[in-house]
Order: sequence, then C-alpha cells, then structure tokens
Amino acid sequence: MPVRKVADIKIRTSSKGRAVVTGSGTKFYSYDKDSAAIDFHFFDQDGSPTDLLNSEIKLMLLTKESDNWKKFTIFDNDLEILSRIKGRARYIIPDTLRGYQGVVQGYVYLNFADGSRTDECYFTFTIERSKIEEEFENAGGYFIKEIQEVFDEVKEDLKNMRPQMETEIKDLQDGLDQVGTGIVDANAKIKDIQENVEKYRGPKGNTGDASYTHVAWKMADGTFTTEYPGENLIVLSQLVNGTYDQTTGLPTSGRDLKRNTVPVMLESGASYVVSNSKPTKSMRFFFYDADGGYVSNYNTSSAVHKIIIPSNATKMNYVLWSESSTEGSYVYWKLEKGTTPTIYTPSPSEDYANAYPKYRGEYTDTIEAGSTDPNRYTWTAYLGEPGPIGKQGNQGDSAYQVWLDQGNTGTESDYLNSLKVGYTKDESDEKFATKTSVLPTATDAEVITGTATNKLITPKNLQTFYEDRQKISVARFGLSDLDPTSVEKFSEASWRYRRTGNQVEFFGRFNFKVAGDSFSTVHTLPVGFRLSADFDDTSWNVPLSAAKFSSLSTYLAAGFVERMGTNFLKVASTTTGNVYFYGRWYTDDPFPLG
Repeated sequence: MPVRKVADIKIRTSSKGRAVVTGSGTKFYSYDKDSAAIDFHFFDQDGSPTDLLNSEIKLMLLTKESDNWKKFTIFDNDLEILSRIKGRARYIIPDTLRGYQGVVQGYVYLNFADGSRTDECYFTFTIERSKIEEEFENAGGYFIKEIQEVFDEVKEDLKNMRPQMETEIKDLQDGLDQVGTGIVDANAKIKDIQENVEKYRGPKGNTGDASYTHVAWKMADGTFTTEYPGENLIVLSQLVNGTYDQTTGLPTSGRDLKRNTVPVMLESGASYVVSNSKPTKSMRFFFYDADGGYVSNYNTSSAVHKIIIPSNATKMNYVLWSESSTEGSYVYWKLEKGTTPTIYTPSPSEDYANAYPKYRGEYTDTIEAGSTDPNRYTWTAYLGEPGPIGKQGNQGDSAYQVWLDQGNTGTESDYLNSLKVGYTKDESDEKFATKTSVLPTATDAEVITGTATNKLITPKNLQTFYEDRQKISVARFGLSDLDPTSVEKFSEASWRYRRTGNQVEFFGRFNFKVAGDSFSTVHTLPVGFRLSADFDDTSWNVPLSAAKFSSLSTYLAAGFVERMGTNFLKVASTTTGNVYFYGRWYTDDPFPLG
C-alpha cells in the first residue's frame, strides 16, 4: 500500500548550528496506519545532495509523559534509505507511535564510514487521536460478549486451526530459507557495485571544499586531449615547390622546399604558434604590410615556436624545410592561433571530420587538476558529419546586363570603358558625361560606417572593412564586479562579454549561495557591449540559456539581458550551486578601444 501522507524535511548541513524545522503544521492521526511518513532530504553545505553510501542515519524521537520527555524506541527497519546517492531517507510512522497523542520531538544524526559524525537537525510534529476511534470506544459496551464466552470460542477456533497452521508454518520456513539465499546473492552484488563506484570516485572532499568540472576531448581516431585543438592554418593543397626571395619576399620556384600560395591574414593583437610532431629541419616566415609591401623575414628550427610578428605586418607567407623531400614529411606542421600548441589536426578545409573533436568528456570532483585517464570522463557526441552540399542557385545577370538595367546604353566595350575613371563616351553628350564623371574615393571611416554614397571603394578600403568586421574585444568580470544588491547571493561568479563586429556573446558562471525564483541584477552591460536600440520597441529583453551539471531533475534557472533602457544582466535559480549561462545579441555601440 503506498504511503499517502508524506512530510518533507530538507536538511542542509551548516556550521551555524543544526537545521530547525518546527511549527510547519505537520500533523498525523492515530488512524493513519501504514500511510504516514516523514521524508528526509540531506544536502551538503554547498547545496549538493549528501552521499549516504556506507553511511548510517540515527533518528531519536521524544514523547511527553506527564511533564517528562522520554525516548521513543526506534527499530532499524523503521528507517528506509530511498536513495543513497541523492541523500534521501524515509521514516514510516509505526503503530506503536500512532497510539501516542501530542507533540513529538525529533533529532537527526549522521555517522560516516570514515568515522566522522554530524548533528544535523531538530524537528517536531503532532499526533492526534482520530474521531472514529473515540466513537468506537464509547460504543464498545454494546458489542462485547461475556469474557468466558469469548474465551471458549477463541479456544475452540485455535484447536480447529492448528493442523492448517502447522502446514503453513512449514511452508513459511521453506520460503524464508529461499529468501535468505537470495539476500546473500544480493549482498554480494551490492558489494561488487560499491567497489566499482569507489574505483572511479575521487576522494571525498572535506566540508566546504570547492568542486571542479573537468572537460576533455576525443578525436575521431580516439586521440585524447584535455586542451581543445586549435584550427590548423596550413592547407597542404595550397603548398607548391619553391621558396621566397629573402630580400624582396617575392616567390621563386625550382627549390626542393614547400611554400604557401595563399597568405595568412594576421588578426590585430592575435598571437600565433607553429609546431611539428615529426622530425623537421626549419620554417621561414615572410611578412607584408596592408598594401602588400614586403616587411621582413626570419627562420626558426624549433619544434615549437611562438611567431614574432612585426608591428606593421598584416599578412604572412611561409616556407617549410624538411629532413626528407618526400611529401609525407610536410604533413605534421601545424600553424594556429594562441601561444601554446595543441595536438596535430588537419586543416578543416581538407579534412573536416578530423579537424575538430568528435566527443566531449566531462566529470566533476574536488581536485583542481583534471585527470589524464579517459575512463574518468563521461563522453557525449560533440561533432556530427558535415551536411550535404546545398543546391546551386539560379544564374545571375552579368555586370553588363545590370549596367543596362540601370538605364545606360551602349556595347560591352562601352560598359568596360565606363569603369575607367574620367572616361566619357562623347564629350558633347553632357547626359552621359555626368553619369561617368570622376567620383571621389571614400575614406576608411566612410566604408566602415556605410555613410558615404557615390564614392569609389579601393581594395585597401575593402581590406580595412573586413578587418573591422573581424575585430574581437573581450571584457571579463568577477565576484568583485557584482551589483551591490546581489553580492550576498553568490559565493563565486565569473562572466565575460565577447564582441565580434556588432555581435556580442555572453558566457557566465554563477555559484548561487541563495536560491529563489526572483531575479537578481548582477551587472550593468558596459559600453561597447549593450543591446541595440532595436530592442526598445517590442522585443525588450534577450533571454539567456541556463545549464547545471548536477541535480538536473530538481533545478530551475533562467536569465535575461534587460532592454536598452537599463541594460541590466539578471539571473535566477531555484537551487544553490553553479549554473552556467549563455546568450547572444547585437549592439549599436562604438567598438571598445581598451
């Protein structure tokens, strides 16, 4: 029969004293046979469920007789462990306690396998006598037979039932023998499970220890790494035999070397590192400015080298030397962004499936350093197969046709000549001369903002425009930057805004010290990362996605960035502990200079 009346008592251990749960209105009745219970939910100080594996729960109840409190006897089988991992236990009110009337005081204690013990909670509840039992007691005199008559009937019934009872007792004894064998087998299986759990469990942290989430990656071929691999900028199909002249930077051929044919565009402020996982001889770098002018070059023979970029360089070419002239000896070079090399991966344009990790692994413990054992991680699919190539679009009009559609007349030669600065078809044709008059050249600022009309754009303008759209700015914040109204609600906090062009991405981790369903203002978006004015009409707010790596079935969390008028960052969580947030929006702010 299911327990229909359950009182939930949540116990979170604390250095400020035992948890006190009184006056909650919990009341049971003497008629509640096998249907009333108290569920205990144990939590560690950081809000995570208490691990009750190999632990013992001690429950003490006191009932009042006259003016004295006396200990009520509790048997071991009265207290049931519902989930050792989630820290849940249940005490079903026994028949012997249902006969009591009044307030019951309770105390809860925990004994752990390592010998440590904690005093956890004090609580109270009430038992009242049911009305139906009072009525039966008052009417009892009408239905009770004479004592001797009842005694004789019971004696005769027992005499008749004895043979049947002896048979049933024998059957029961046989059944208990089978149950005993099953219990032995079950205990052996439980022991095996506990040993396997302990094998992969990290050491239990002390009360108050921080938890650490460790992430690792696995490639399609099974290669394991704890660092996410960077993209390889060396495209083998773009390498040809030859080199570059060391005084002019111009390409030459006929040498048994490999040089690239497509220059690497260098991001402003970015660092680059080159590495080789096989024996090699050296690599030489050639640098050029924004106009394509040769700047300088130098050579390195290190297996790992952070590239030294001249301040005015925007493009780079390179030459690969090798111990061998065979094609395979050039395969293991890797050029990537950053200062520390990662494992070798091919260029995404040549081998997409092996350029990025296929699986993402994760586990959490109280040790700051992550494990190098792949078996410690729980793996999930990270990268799927590339999608099919899309259908080819419709054939567009030629540039000459577009020129005619704009109201111009003439042959294709006329159209080509019209592209020449200052050209007019006929000096006497004032109408045509106006259309092809010399146009001024737009400045870089006009190209970036898009405010200029009827101006020429040069290749340098375009380069500036693309570089502006690829600029990256990151603003990082931590616990000390929290809004004063929210400082007491978090034990840890770190977040960042990352802007590329006019797009802003938000990444945040907030360790909630106080849980609730009301939103906390944690930060005001800094200038350069605020919401576009477009959000002032009817869109208003940008929602944030939220994720938690434990207690997935019991938490609710949400966050959003408030409309342009305030630009407040707000978050909320109904449980304590770490919650991770992500969001994205666009901005009208000028690009941050810092």
